[in-house]
Amino acid sequence: VYNTSFSFDRKGNLIDRHRKVHLFDIDVEGGIRFMESDTLTAGQDMTVIDTEYCQIGVAICYEDTDSALMRAYARMGARFLCFITNDSWFSDSVEAEAHAWQATVRAVETGLAVARVGNSGVTGTIAPDGSASWLVGTDLRPLVDARGAMADRVAAPASPRLAPYVVLGDRPLKTIFALLILAMIMVKYKHERERRRRLPV
Repeated sequence: VYNTSFSFDRKGNLIDRHRKVHLFDIDVEGGIRFMESDTLTAGQDMTVIDTEYCQIGVAICYEDTDSALMRAYARMGARFLCFITNDSWFSDSVEAEAHAWQATVRAVETGLAVARVGNSGVTGTIAPDGSASWLVGTDLRPLVDARGAMADRVAAPASPRLAPYVVLGDRPLKTIFALLILAMIMVKYKHERERRRRLPV
């Protein structure tokens, strides 16, 4: 059994399907336990759907938190990302909104626009610069666990340039982190040498 999304054209013909690759497993000691892998099988392939409009990378629920997966979609030629989610098990918490902001990060990282739909989560569109347009309630907060509808336009570039994070990934951050650790070790070593020099003989 797979967690699967199906994509149809405007005539109702099946174009493609996406089987969720990154299953959501969480087991917090003394807290929540939700193991999607107990009942579902992970899909093996990432899916870029070729539509009449553009190529769309599809992610289901917490796959949108996997930046490596989204970078791979951009390298595979996706010009737009579509995230489908259900945050119902975290009702009455800030989780749905926090999850939605993850999609904003993915848009900026990949340089691709995102359409996000949540049947009990946050729905909206996100431009590549991170500006988001959410379906909101009367309090102007993102609508969660309530009925609503939204229509929006988001541009998908004809030939997007790969964003720096898509090309380089985490390597620059890992390099900076390694240099910081090295600098800390050197400072500690220098202080230790100075301390020993000041000790009475």
